[in-house]
Amino acid sequence: MNPEDTVIELMILRDAIAPLFKKLSFVRGELSGLLMIPEAVDEKTVVEATAWWETLTPEERMVIQSVLAALASPQLIADISMMSGSCTLQATRLIMDSRKPEDPVFLLGEDTTKKYFRIERLLSRDLAINTLILHIAGTDPVLSDAILKFDLPREELFVLTSVIDLYRRLIYNSLMNHLPVPASFGLVEIEKSVNDAYTSRDIRWLLPFILSVIPRKHTPLSGHGIRQSLARMVELKLVMKNGSPDQYSWTEPGRLLADSLNNPVSRIGLLLTGAMENGDIAMQSLILARGDSNIWLVDLGGPKTGSSFLSTVTLRDVRSVLEGILQPSGTPRLLSSAGILGRAGKPDTAKAPLAMKPQPVHASDKVVAFCRNCGSPIALGKKFCSNCGTTAR
Repeated sequence: MNPEDTVIELMILRDAIAPLFKKLSFVRGELSGLLMIPEAVDEKTVVEATAWWETLTPEERMVIQSVLAALASPQLIADISMMSGSCTLQATRLIMDSRKPEDPVFLLGEDTTKKYFRIERLLSRDLAINTLILHIAGTDPVLSDAILKFDLPREELFVLTSVIDLYRRLIYNSLMNHLPVPASFGLVEIEKSVNDAYTSRDIRWLLPFILSVIPRKHTPLSGHGIRQSLARMVELKLVMKNGSPDQYSWTEPGRLLADSLNNPVSRIGLLLTGAMENGDIAMQSLILARGDSNIWLVDLGGPKTGSSFLSTVTLRDVRSVLEGILQPSGTPRLLSSAGILGRAGKPDTAKAPLAMKPQPVHASDKVVAFCRNCGSPIALGKKFCSNCGTTAR
């Protein structure tokens, strides 16, 4: 086990972690509580954990100490869900205990017995970012450079994505029955699609996937709320009424959106939990989806946020956004009164801008770039990022 290896894989018994924290005088931060590390273990486990530590070489201790320090005092935790098509789901948890991009990051999982943590130590944050970009990029080039962007209340986004799911079901039914795809969809069908998403955990569909990365439970929308959301979608020229008051069909921009997102080639869901500069814990949800010709960014904000932002982005924008959100802004408070321990048990004094959430651009603005510092969109004519103040290039 060479500390300089790019990727190191190891397994650690869950019950051994708390005793090793104590042995190494690691003090836990608030975010460590999210990792489900057992506090109370029997004396035999304590003895075995201590004995195991004594058998390690200095190089092995250096690596495992860095892992334990990250588990004790993470500064950012990112729960990541990656899907390829509608079949394969990969889920992992990214842990960062330093604000320096060049420092190691850690991927945390479980073995099948749930008794062990499976951990990968990546030598730097860029390795994790590159993996996410490769997943969303796929093997085919992004063909379209069209810029589509929408500011939507979160409930309207839910209705929009449920209509996209309905459209996908209509396509499947048409193929199975050798019939043309219906030109319109009814209000009753839309209401059923919305309600099904709240009760279904089938994340192969777009709205259940979105709901899975939002940290708080949402109550199903009422019929009145669904009608209001549809009226707003008509205003945005995503759908149009089709003869009967309860019948709707896609506009050209809406169909472009639906065709791109109804069956994404790949998608990534991110639920981030970290500390702001004042130590308060903040959360953000974000989705990236690769369609046939576009990459879409869906910024869902935090658990109490009522708005969302939907936009096409380039691969360069994807990197800027990932670099912005995978950047801890502050240090979480302690679970005890002792000092903060950062990477490898040492204080981490690196400073970073307050950049937990890329700020949305209004639908009337034209995006010309994303902030190179925090990943926020920068509108046409703006000289500075509205989120962190960095000068626009």
